[in-house]
Amino acid sequence: MPLSILELQHRGCVLSLFDEGVVNDEFNRIYSLKKTREPDCVVKLIEEYIVDADTIISELSSLIDTPNVDVTKLGALARKLEEKSQRIGAEHMRAASADLIQAYGQIHKANFSRALAGVSNEFIYTKMKFEYFLKLEQKIIGERGEGSQT
Repeated sequence: MPLSILELQHRGCVLSLFDEGVVNDEFNRIYSLKKTREPDCVVKLIEEYIVDADTIISELSSLIDTPNVDVTKLGALARKLEEKSQRIGAEHMRAASADLIQAYGQIHKANFSRALAGVSNEFIYTKMKFEYFLKLEQKIIGERGEGSQT
């Protein structure tokens, strides 16, 4: 596929991320890093975020299903997820994590479980959007021959 078409699709993807509120201005700041660093640094940051968020959500799901829930650990993980989401500019995930933290503060297992289901659903959607973004980003990097030489 010609580079110009890929770039056009990529711009549309980025606009869609903003228009849908999936990301915020922090994502824009992260995205601008590729001009001053390795071209694939944004790819690496987003891939790392996806792995970390998935791990945290899995851990939260496992913990909430235990009979004697360690509420302190639940709160710490929920805050960690919010922080990671905030750092990458994943606005929907940040907001869903904030709801999770609020549910944690209520110390009500059913509310926390509902909020965790919301976070899980939001993560599936955000991950899908990020994966499409990454696919286009990696194609563009490949077309330009800009991949990091590791």
